[in-house]
Amino acid sequence: MIRPHVRDFTRGASLYCTLEPCNWCFKQLIQAGIVEIYYEEPYQSRNKEFDLYWRGIMESNDSIREFRQIRISPEAVDMVVGVLQGSSMRSMPATSPEEPDQLDPETLKLILEQTRS
Repeated sequence: MIRPHVRDFTRGASLYCTLEPCNWCFKQLIQAGIVEIYYEEPYQSRNKEFDLYWRGIMESNDSIREFRQIRISPEAVDMVVGVLQGSSMRSMPATSPEEPDQLDPETLKLILEQTRS
């Protein structure tokens, strides 16, 4: 059996990360075929000149279509943290395709409110 190469799965993908990739990570992302990189916080080593040099290379690399810093709103962070801290919808009873369970809108609304609190 021929196993696919990792790059086959990541070619053309976008990466969203909290920290800007360092130079070593950037090289790995290029080899993986990542074409867009979005990060929240800039990478800052003790060598500022080296950081600026690599940032220039990353921003001008031909294989990267988009390389930029993004800001995440406090509302978005609160929403994600709330979802992660809440219960999951996996606690809902399973239904059978042969016997579809009709969930009325009011019951669904109640379940969603309980998962948010």
